[in-house]
Formats: sequence, structure tokens, C-alpha cells
Amino acid sequence: MEAKRINNNEKWKLSTYIWMSLIVWFCANLISQAAFIGKFGEPYGRELLNQELGPVYWGLILFELSIYAIGIYTVGTKLKTKKSIISS
Repeated sequence: MEAKRINNNEKWKLSTYIWMSLIVWFCANLISQAAFIGKFGEPYGRELLNQELGPVYWGLILFELSIYAIGIYTVGTKLKTKKSIISS
């Protein structure tokens, strides 16, 4: 039984980087929320973030929404590709 060799010349696709960044972002959110709950006993919410960050908060909201949009777009294109392969 022979193991499959990985070709070092193969480049990662953009979708690989998008999935990796989505997973890192999601895990960072979970760890951050868990640490806050561990310290203060309740999750942080909009009021706390708005109070502490002020105007920067809205920039972070836009950034997070763009991450969601990229994730939804990526998943949508993957599903669309798989559907077209199945129906062919």
C-alpha cells in the first residue's frame, strides 16, 4: 500500500485561503467569548462593544459583515458547482 505523494508545486486555491480565514475567525470569536464569559459570567454584547470602541465599532461591524458575505458567497458557489456536476 503506497501513500499518495503531495506535489510541492501545487498552489493553494483562493477558496482554501478563504476557508482557512473563516475557520480562524470563527474560532477566535469562540475563544474570545468563552474567555469573557469565564471572567465576567455573561457574554459581551452590542452595548459593551459600542461603549468601549465607539466609532471603531461600526467599522468592525462592516468588516464582520463582509466576512459573512464572503463565506456565504463561497459556500453558494461550492453548492452550485456540486449541483451542476450532479445534474450533468
